[in-house]
Amino acid sequence: MRRSVLVRFLGLSLAVALGAVIATAVIATYSTSEKLQGEIDANTGQLQVDGEIYGELTRYAADHPTWSGVDRLVHDLADKLGRRIAVISPKTHTMNEAVAIMTGATEPGAAVSAEKFTAKT
Repeated sequence: MRRSVLVRFLGLSLAVALGAVIATAVIATYSTSEKLQGEIDANTGQLQVDGEIYGELTRYAADHPTWSGVDRLVHDLADKLGRRIAVISPKTHTMNEAVAIMTGATEPGAAVSAEKFTAKT
């Protein structure tokens, strides 16, 4: 009888442990999928805004032979959408320079070294 009680107790303990593991896995799965759905929704909204910016700049490019007057459109879009927007010429500016100018790390037209913006590990 003593052995039978030990076996039952061991079986019950294993069943409780298995139930706890399964419950934890289910809770983690639901929590993760809710967070992922939130990220997907946020990214979808950002992509819609990016599409709107792209569409406006494409319309501007179709209607104007140069980018010389695009400043007003870019500022209006940035104010309206709450985003930072940079239109750069690959011949005169690098992406590092655009980021530096937008973040205030340097003034427009100032020389920017690429080493200043490389990630340090």
